[in-house]
Amino acid sequence: MVKDLLARGLTRRRFLQVSAAAGALVAVGDRLVGGTLAQSPASSSNQEAEEKVFRAVCPSTSLCTATCPLLATVKDGRITHILNHPEYKCCVKGHSHRMTVYDPTRLKYPMVRVGERGEGKFKRISWDEAIDTYANKIKEVIGKYGNQAILWYPARGTGGLARAAAKQRLPNVLGGMVTTWGSLCIANKGPAAASVYGTQNSESDLHTIKDSNLAIIWGYGFADSNRRVDFAGEAMRILMDAKERGCRIVVIDPFFSQTAAKADQWIPIKPGTDGAMALAMANVIINGNLYNKEFVDRFVLGFDEFKAHVQQYTPEWAAKITGVPADVITNLAVEYATKQPAALFPGDGPSRAGHDPSQWVRACGALAALVGSVGKPGTNACSGMGFNKAISAPAALTAADKSKVTVKINECQIGDAILSGKAVQASGKTADVDIHMLIGTGASVINQAGDSNKIVKALKKLDYIIAVDLFMTPFAKYADLLLPATTIFEGNDCSFYGSAGHAIVYNEKCIEPMYECRSDLDIWAAVATKLGVGADYHADWKDVDWMRETLKAAAQSAPHLADVTIERLQKEHVVFVGPRPFIPFQEQVAGSKPFPTKSGKIELYSKDMEAQGLPALPTYLDDFENERHELAKKYPLAICTPH
Repeated sequence: MVKDLLARGLTRRRFLQVSAAAGALVAVGDRLVGGTLAQSPASSSNQEAEEKVFRAVCPSTSLCTATCPLLATVKDGRITHILNHPEYKCCVKGHSHRMTVYDPTRLKYPMVRVGERGEGKFKRISWDEAIDTYANKIKEVIGKYGNQAILWYPARGTGGLARAAAKQRLPNVLGGMVTTWGSLCIANKGPAAASVYGTQNSESDLHTIKDSNLAIIWGYGFADSNRRVDFAGEAMRILMDAKERGCRIVVIDPFFSQTAAKADQWIPIKPGTDGAMALAMANVIINGNLYNKEFVDRFVLGFDEFKAHVQQYTPEWAAKITGVPADVITNLAVEYATKQPAALFPGDGPSRAGHDPSQWVRACGALAALVGSVGKPGTNACSGMGFNKAISAPAALTAADKSKVTVKINECQIGDAILSGKAVQASGKTADVDIHMLIGTGASVINQAGDSNKIVKALKKLDYIIAVDLFMTPFAKYADLLLPATTIFEGNDCSFYGSAGHAIVYNEKCIEPMYECRSDLDIWAAVATKLGVGADYHADWKDVDWMRETLKAAAQSAPHLADVTIERLQKEHVVFVGPRPFIPFQEQVAGSKPFPTKSGKIELYSKDMEAQGLPALPTYLDDFENERHELAKKYPLAICTPH
């Protein structure tokens, strides 16, 4: 990055001067006025006075559980470089976003398709024509097929506080559209955790391992992914600090990751077989009489059934499946049971691999329950979500009562739903759908939703597609109307990860919108006005108005947000909410509350899972494309990515 700055005429000395100025930002406090770093008498040259430092946030926070604040220096209306916040560091992704802003391949103006879908051939049009087309196509499809014929899909690219309510309100004030449910990333973790503990918010902050004797990091690449912390690099610092204090770190991962390299022990495992090892550990703990009998008797439902169930899962059996030696499985199980407090952190990777990986999540939750590693410092109950910031847009702000469309499509099954006309609902039931139009904002569905060929086939079936994005993504090439969006640096916003960490970070507008790009809010406001619902949609609200009203509404049901105002965020840049560290179920273990399951206990035997035709007890299912599958001889390799 320094080379890039030098190429643009910025000397190394000047780079260091600006870095020092940014480092002084915390010290100057409210001397930062309107994005301008107040100059001291010692630095009053014209060049210094022209440079401004803006408080920003990493745009990757829509996809990353970390929420890293940044400082953007701007001169002559152009971002000169991105700096770390003096206290909280950002990874390379955050620093690279200056290149995103000025990438020459960004979409620059509205366009309509002139070639075949997928060819990527478009012609330039005006914004007036674009908004007319957007609005008229909505009116046309609703008039011909009804509101339920439009799939409204503002995806990960539309994260942030400014759009939280707005992206839901527009379709609702029009009578509703089909929306999505579920998650492309963690579809299994939440429901699986809830089946055992009654809530998805069952995972402790990683900070809890400061009180652990043992930390098992299972499928989490903390050195690569910034999971379960607020800022980049924080997880590895926490791990190393705990290690220095005597906490033994064990990493279970198919490949020797950077995280594994820093551990006391690395246990390689065959992808997708994690459930076999977890259940074998349960076998060892139960048969060795190492489980916490007092905790199990008081808080656990279904122990007897689980005890009988895991007899089949011996360490010797698991060794053949997982590639992990039986003695390694046994020793780790014994250590986990006898070195409490210990924290088992089941990660995202194994929750996506194999046949129904939710069974592995449930098995890990069962392990914690067996040894009583729940609700106390140094422990972790299950894989799932962390602290729930509860910054969601209330029904009144999203105009939910105006929507008459109740059907949704699972994010992972968009292609299936369009092609088959059937959509599985969150309840497990199946509903009929008949999608003719897709409006995707920040939604590169082809390379994100799985089975790209099926998605392409589905897109070709639709009557009309609108895409709003920064670049010509694979999905954008299939659009009939393609609109250029702004980056986070071109407007005001506020970033947070809803169910993990504690940071809320404000982003002030650093530069004017590039080219002819418009923000999602401006586009939606124009479309609402064109369709005659501008007042009902609040088309006159700006980004700061949407943020202020969303925070006010959310605070009514979330006391920890009571003192979080837009003015405070603008002043402090980074605001923390909730208990730190978050350790779920402390009140339950203390005896003051039941667990939020139907029985009020930790449920190893789940009647809800059984009612859906799923195993009532955590079960290893081996029928997936592994080395024992009939296709293994032809396709012997398994892809394993760090996401």
